Amino acid sequence: MNSPREALLELIRRSDSRTVVSLVEGLLQLIRIPENMLLLDAALSSTAQMRFLDAVQEDIRAYFDEFGDEVLNTSDVAKLLAVAPEADDAQALVVARAMALALDTVFGPTFALSFKHRGSLQLTPGRAFPVQEPPLKQLLGKNLNTNPKHLELGLDAVQHLRLAPEQLAPFNITLDWSDDGLLAPLKEGAAMSIAATNASLRDFRWAQFERDGQILFFEVTPKNEEQQTRILIELLEKAEKAGTRLLVFPELCLTNALIEVVRKWFRASTRQLCLLVAGSAHVEVEGRRLNRSVMFLQGGPEYTHDKMRPFAFGDPLRTEDISTSPKRVTLHMSGAWSFVSLICKDFITRELVNLLAELRASLVFVSAMTPKADAFQDFAHQLATQAQSMVLIANIPEVPPPTPPQAPSSGAGASSVQQGSNQGAAVVAAAGSTAQSIETTAHLGAPYALLALPRRGTKISFPPHSPPCLLTVRLSPDAQLTEILTVT
Repeated sequence: MNSPREALLELIRRSDSRTVVSLVEGLLQLIRIPENMLLLDAALSSTAQMRFLDAVQEDIRAYFDEFGDEVLNTSDVAKLLAVAPEADDAQALVVARAMALALDTVFGPTFALSFKHRGSLQLTPGRAFPVQEPPLKQLLGKNLNTNPKHLELGLDAVQHLRLAPEQLAPFNITLDWSDDGLLAPLKEGAAMSIAATNASLRDFRWAQFERDGQILFFEVTPKNEEQQTRILIELLEKAEKAGTRLLVFPELCLTNALIEVVRKWFRASTRQLCLLVAGSAHVEVEGRRLNRSVMFLQGGPEYTHDKMRPFAFGDPLRTEDISTSPKRVTLHMSGAWSFVSLICKDFITRELVNLLAELRASLVFVSAMTPKADAFQDFAHQLATQAQSMVLIANIPEVPPPTPPQAPSSGAGASSVQQGSNQGAAVVAAAGSTAQSIETTAHLGAPYALLALPRRGTKISFPPHSPPCLLTVRLSPDAQLTEILTVT
């Protein structure tokens, strides 16, 4: 095995006619080797080595500022070889770190473009991926939590490029650039909505059966499909009329037939709506039972996500009879944004949320059907805090919460807070300094979750409304709940 110095020199020599981003990936991979990480960390505890790192970094940055191109040539390679140390392995790693930082400073903003040209990227441990940074300050003002790029970077990462964690299993994660321009309309004032389709689980039929002594369920469907059809179409029409750009439906609010109804409407009628997460439905595909969500995108594409963790409830325990493997997750890259769609318990999987934070997923859509919102709020807060993610969770609770005493309402955009139980709190996550929640005054039980980005410490009060309804927030520095549109 080559020493760190020999490996660095070989990496530089092989970079002639290759892209800068491939060299930076190689430098970070060299640094990530455990013994090299320890050696570099020890070296950088020295003030002299830190000064050396800064000097090498500035020398390389100045050269590439003047002469550099995204594809390295013979002169570039000669320059990089000239700053490589002659004998010291520790200093070789300091140089590798300095090179990675300098090249990221000069070329980092272009790294995402080189990945876009590949179309998609299947993540494997140690594989490089670009870090997207949406224009949150332009949309939401300056009152945000700390930008992750300003937090201390690991030695094997730079601002615009990271290496995938060594532990990705059991998830199969793909980054997809097929819809790069989709979220261009997400500008100040853009509306994002949650469709609260049903008041409780009581609106659904649950087909239960036994197998090998275990109680299972599948084919959860609305009791009144004709009424559900009317509700879905009216919510879609209200969203379109309100200028909603992103809309999320809750879990299992559709059937195969209703997916087709929604698909037909979306293809024929949408003008404002860029993206619709159409809840989910129990379906059978090639003999496999799935809880599948369909995401419709303006312009034709649609994608599916299959639930990776079954729901279980009750005493005796009843378990959702679905196939949960392979565990595929697609992070869609769109300009400076990235978005992913999940179903219910997928989102309260700590390993997956940690990966999404590492990937800087900027929009996370969750379709849920759950009686408890606490874990959802905790993980939404984690993503908002660690990655400045926005999380939209649409849910159907177990039962409607009791109606509290009527309080005077100051309107849909009020900043006054009506206190309620946790069951009456809609889960809201934002790129704010703390977890945000929306307190309800009536039948907006457990999570009719909504993304909102209020000013720090602000909570939004809903006036009394019951599902079905559409809950909308517009992106702005003082974002407030702007509309509750009901279906009669």
